[in-house]
Amino acid sequence: MLTLAEAAQRVGLHRSNLLRAIKAGRISATRDESGAYQVDEAELVRVYPEGPHRVASARTARRTAAAPPRARRAEGVRPDAAA
Repeated sequence: MLTLAEAAQRVGLHRSNLLRAIKAGRISATRDESGAYQVDEAELVRVYPEGPHRVASARTARRTAAAPPRARRAEGVRPDAAA
């Protein structure tokens, strides 16, 4: 079992983000006699098999697939300047 800080470091998350995932029910954890969260290493691998970037990239892919493409502005050219 890992402490909340150790588990967060192991998967590359901030401690508060992992705590948020626990409270939301995305990852299970137990509390020890002092009330501190303990996370099983196998549970980390189940939820974050390749780290948090995999979860974020799937979410980002859905967002960008639905979003219209942005027009790129040329360097040094003001958008209101007509050629």
